[in-house]
Amino acid sequence: MVTTEKEALSELAQTRPGMLIVTPYLEQGSGLAVIEKARSVVDDIRTLLIVNQQTDNLIEAGLSKADAVMSEADGFNEKPLFFTMFRAIALGQRFRSESILKALAEANVAREIWRDSPPELSPGEWEIVPLLVNGLGDREIAETLKINYETARSRSKALRRKLGVGNRAQAVTRLLQLGLARMVGP
Repeated sequence: MVTTEKEALSELAQTRPGMLIVTPYLEQGSGLAVIEKARSVVDDIRTLLIVNQQTDNLIEAGLSKADAVMSEADGFNEKPLFFTMFRAIALGQRFRSESILKALAEANVAREIWRDSPPELSPGEWEIVPLLVNGLGDREIAETLKINYETARSRSKALRRKLGVGNRAQAVTRLLQLGLARMVGP
């Protein structure tokens, strides 16, 4: 746990976490500024901004670049709410808890989707994602999965097509940007 913007950015650079949880106000600096800068330090990080409904600016929080914004008053300890939130941000979508959505609606601020929606991948394509991210070629993927080389090649091509990229390096970059590489584990 850190309490300043400088400490937070330093810790992000050192540990490269998958998730950042922050409040708007820090002892020094701003949690909103940390969120703004976090992706330049860890490109596939997901961010959660936790706000106090009584003291924090809910509209500013709702409009922030945080992947998820949750008010403590919206049932911070409810498992279904957390599941919904984590699923949304894992899929590259924005999540705003009810009080945030209400504040945005009252201010006539339209909801928007965060980032691009991820493509629908087949089970075979999901199977090659971690291997591709780890730098394996089609032959190595085929050997690892004990499948035919042409099958591995076909899955790799289909994955690149669905991601809208032309080569393996671009595919890995896109998978990381969408957070899909983290969804399948190491």
